[in-house]
Formats: sequence, structure tokens, C-alpha cells
Amino acid sequence: MDLGSFIVSFDEVKVDVSRFFDLSHVIENGMPVYPGDPEPSVERVASLDEEGVNLTRLVMGSHVGTHIDAPIHFVEGGSSLDEIPLSTLMGEGVVLDLSYREVGTGLSWEDFEKFSSLVKEGDIVLIYTGTSDHWGEEGWDYRRFTYIEDSGAMWLLEKDVKMVGIDCMSVEKFGFSEPVVHRLLLGSGVPLIESLSKVMGELVGNRVFVICLPLKLKGVDGGPARVIACLIEQ
Repeated sequence: MDLGSFIVSFDEVKVDVSRFFDLSHVIENGMPVYPGDPEPSVERVASLDEEGVNLTRLVMGSHVGTHIDAPIHFVEGGSSLDEIPLSTLMGEGVVLDLSYREVGTGLSWEDFEKFSSLVKEGDIVLIYTGTSDHWGEEGWDYRRFTYIEDSGAMWLLEKDVKMVGIDCMSVEKFGFSEPVVHRLLLGSGVPLIESLSKVMGELVGNRVFVICLPLKLKGVDGGPARVIACLIEQ
């Protein structure tokens, strides 16, 4: 079968599998992390030459790289990572281009309202801010990233979206005293994908089919995820 011409249909949604985009960062030693979070350690503990097998020890925080925030991250009694249903972690969505705002500023109701006609009930909304363009940039201050304001979170809830992703280390302004945006979204059962890659910039304005699969970690507040988007044929 010619994969390039193969079309998959999900409830009448036609997806061309030749147009998959990986929106995930590589996890590696020395990678950027949210300031104060543990840095990952990727260490070879056995090799083919000496032990006859390659084996690696992985040590990392639950919110390293491209990852999901489960509701329990900030909501008492909220769902943990392993309790988020697959029906939430995959589905139709749209990529919004908010990169016209300066990196480090907040996104309000008014910013999102410009895209009102693009967002459908039950969508996975992916937000490209341009912050990800600075990932790995020498000397970049990782405390500086675009974030969602309270009113922006309320707009997303008003639209009844099922998951929100952003190309920043957090949806919340760095140095927050209260995680208001996290609690608004997570408290409404809307998981968050943070630290999406700049590849998302290639998809702005398009409807996509999103597949987001974090590690199935029992009782945990979040975890690294492989996030894939595929263009939907219009």
C-alpha cells in the first residue's frame, strides 16, 4: 500500500497520514526545563560491548519537555494521568496563531475571540505563540514565555473545548502566586499540553487530528507525551 495516498476516516473526518507532524520536543540531557524543575538524566547503564545489551536509566520530572498536566496537578480529587480517557487525548482540533503577540505577554478573551469561528465545541485547541522558536536558544530566559490570562481561560471554557495545548512551558504566568488558569481549566476536566514544539507554526490556521499519548503513570500529576497532529482534509 502506498502510505502517501492512504486515507483514514474517523467518523467522516478524512485524515491524510502522509501529513503527520510531530509536535514534541526531544528529551535529552541538558535540555531546557521549567526553572526550578529537576533536569532529566539519560544515562547508559549497560552496553552491548560489555554486558551484551544496551540499557538506559531515565530520571526526570513529571513535567519535562512536551508533557500533559492532569487535573490532579492543581485540583484536589482531580483525575490523574492514567485516568484521562483516550477520547480526551485524541480528536479533532485547530491550531491558533497567537504569535502576533509579543513573547511574554498574556492572552486574553479578546485575543481568542478573533478565532471564534474556527473553534468548535469539543475541539482540542493548540496555541502557537512563537515562544517555542526560542527553545534551545543560548542565553534565552526561560522565565519569559507567553501565557493565558484568566479571561482567555474563560473563553476556552465558554467554547467547551476538551483539551488545550500551548508551545510554552506553562499556561500560567511565571512567578504566579495562585494557579488560577490551571485551576479553571483543569478543574473543568480540561487537560493541558505544555511545551509543544515550534513545528506547530507550520500548522497555524488549520484543522488537525491530534493524538496525544502520555506515559500511563498511575496516580501521577502529569507526564511526558508524544503529540502528533495530522492535517484534516477540508
